[in-house]
Amino acid sequence: MPALSSTMTEGKIVEWLKNPGDKVERGESVLVVESDKADMDVESFQDGYLAAVLMPAGSTAPVGETIGLIVENEDEIASVQEQNKGKQPEVSSSDQLELVSNKTEEKPVIQSEIVEKTRKRSRINK
Repeated sequence: MPALSSTMTEGKIVEWLKNPGDKVERGESVLVVESDKADMDVESFQDGYLAAVLMPAGSTAPVGETIGLIVENEDEIASVQEQNKGKQPEVSSSDQLELVSNKTEEKPVIQSEIVEKTRKRSRINK
């Protein structure tokens, strides 16, 4: 969860604008987060595919928490979903997400300027 203001300590996920398996482009809004000041769109800083949603709409997460995962290509989706099987939310039929598996490198989608990159996995931060 990216820090959307200097005083933000946590945020509530209002809505995911993308579903797992969807292509995302750099600068494209991926989700809406309610901060201590306002509802704001969270944009992707990278091109790729949303592989997994780890925190569903309605969830609250502290700044820095991983809330979703983005990968470089569609082939990676199945692997990522398999690795995060127990971490993905159970959703109601109205919020059902079509989950696709992923095999390679995950990348972050965040609103702040700090992009956490790791060798194997980057995260979506609040």
